[in-house]
Amino acid sequence: MTTNTATTGAGTFNLDVVKRPKPTAPFVVLFGGREYELIDAQECDYRELIEAQVQYQKGDPSASIGKLLAEEDVEAFFANQIPTYKLRALFSAYNEHYGIGQGDK
Repeated sequence: MTTNTATTGAGTFNLDVVKRPKPTAPFVVLFGGREYELIDAQECDYRELIEAQVQYQKGDPSASIGKLLAEEDVEAFFANQIPTYKLRALFSAYNEHYGIGQGDK
């Protein structure tokens, strides 16, 4: 993680100066004859990700994908049937692309 670890006083960590590491190229998926870009989950607010994870654990992965798509793409994306094996392949490729579950890059 790229940071400017400015401290003040008695070692206060200044979260305001933390900068994002250089972003990875966008993750683009072709589905239903159309391209969709899924953003890096690190760009999402943590509360949205927690809620999406809760929905995922309840058996609804659409909440997770919906947070990663542009708002105007969500309806079109989910208008397609998504077999489970394709959903697994999508999450696997997405996680690999963004290095999720592989520690810090």
